[in-house]
Amino acid sequence: SINALSGIPSIATLLDKGYRSVLRLTIEEALKVLKAAKRPVTPWIYYYAPLIFRLVDLFQLPVDCLLSLYRLLRGQDFTLSSSAHSSMWEDFHHNRPTEIDYLNGEIVKLGMKYKTPTPINEGIVKMVKEVEQAKAGLPRISVKSMLEAIGRPS
Repeated sequence: SINALSGIPSIATLLDKGYRSVLRLTIEEALKVLKAAKRPVTPWIYYYAPLIFRLVDLFQLPVDCLLSLYRLLRGQDFTLSSSAHSSMWEDFHHNRPTEIDYLNGEIVKLGMKYKTPTPINEGIVKMVKEVEQAKAGLPRISVKSMLEAIGRPS
């Protein structure tokens, strides 16, 4: 959803420290909810994604290191085209409904059920719903606007 809201290719989202931070916060919150719900996380790489993002930012490593660590932990070849986009990006581009209710929306529902706050995922769902309703194509939401929408002003 971060890639789709930004309106930029997936790799560009990972290359940008701000968008990477929003992605990390979203995953960390989802992991807390899934732990509270005693749900397994697959693939298991998602357990390590926030740590990989933090290490890349802390040590100011090139993003190639991020991709190399991801490949190593995943145990298989991983390539990401410079023009690759998420299916939600495609949905926005073609003004179609997205699968947000089954992604971040599911985290929000589980959070309510297991009394685990989900302000970040709630903010993401709200932004996606607003873009869907506007039917104006790709939104190109800035990092600053995303951070404000999830309650983490820069």
